[in-house]
Amino acid sequence: MGPCLRWGDGLLTGLERPILQGMTEETDLPPITDFHRHEVLHVAYIAADVFDRHLLEHRAVQSNADLREKAEAISTLLWDFYQAAGQPSDEAADREADT
Repeated sequence: MGPCLRWGDGLLTGLERPILQGMTEETDLPPITDFHRHEVLHVAYIAADVFDRHLLEHRAVQSNADLREKAEAISTLLWDFYQAAGQPSDEAADREADT
């Protein structure tokens, strides 16, 4: 992935740069679409899965009760976030109700 540039509180890749050229306000950003929501869901899954497989299940974490407890709590929060990201947003529900 190419270099990144900051836009407001977010971090954007070089792939998004052409879309944003000439935009001066955060309100100029394109609207959030189903693709954006799918992307969040996908990355949330990757983050939770990588955390579980590479940290939670690591024997150094499993052999330390304090680390294991903290890792389990983090894992639960990551999977809760994944589940929440998969729920329809109020905006998406409103759109479906209008059709």
